[in-house]
Amino acid sequence: MQIGESSWLARKLGVPVVSNFRAADLAAGGQGAPLATMFHARVFAERGKHICVNNLGGISNVTSLDWRGGSSPRIIAFDTGPANMLIDLAVSRATKRRRMFDRNGAMARRGTLDERLLTNLLKHKFFKEKPPKSTGREVFGEAFLARITEHAAHIPSADLVATLTEFTARSIARNYLLHLPSTPDRVILCGGGAANPVVVDAIRANLPAEVVTCDSLGWPTQAIEPAAFALLAWLRVEGKPGNIPETTGASRAVLLGHITSP
Repeated sequence: MQIGESSWLARKLGVPVVSNFRAADLAAGGQGAPLATMFHARVFAERGKHICVNNLGGISNVTSLDWRGGSSPRIIAFDTGPANMLIDLAVSRATKRRRMFDRNGAMARRGTLDERLLTNLLKHKFFKEKPPKSTGREVFGEAFLARITEHAAHIPSADLVATLTEFTARSIARNYLLHLPSTPDRVILCGGGAANPVVVDAIRANLPAEVVTCDSLGWPTQAIEPAAFALLAWLRVEGKPGNIPETTGASRAVLLGHITSP
């Protein structure tokens, strides 16, 4: 499901619109995600280094760019689990929707980590699944939070947000340990979660690597995904494939997106 009807946009704007990028990868047997991988590889790969680009949207996804040999980097990309989704839902629930996210990690800072709950959360089977893999709200959304609060109703709201924040960081670290070829030299964080200093600090504490945010490299934290899909749109117009089959599970590289003329 996507927001925005391409026919309406093309008519309103008077320009061709490229949309619905995931469908072609799905039709080729892939999971339709992650699709920002092509952009990550073009912009952030460094010869002689193992770089990871980790997007922290509702869901966390990583692109591993291991270029310590060969003419191009070895690429692995997959979803690691929740990033902001559970934190946002917990904050919304605790404030009766007066706040929709934990600005600057303020609520998490006030809370105390519940190690017992965290240990149980980290037992989720998704983390052990091998790539290619993707997930979303249907797994780590409202129903998941409802189960947590049902069995841990005694936990104060700030403690729950603090625990879910650490859950994001440790689930990322667990995925790196289980599914990447080696510890990366550098991890570049982007997306909304990269603006939350408590999330960033928690990831730094759990990863034995240099951890930076993409804005330190000249890319605003919210710019990476839009830029990635702008690249996919250009590739579609140029008649070039936009997916990387080994990261989505597709049987082959395909053109991504539908072009709607005004």
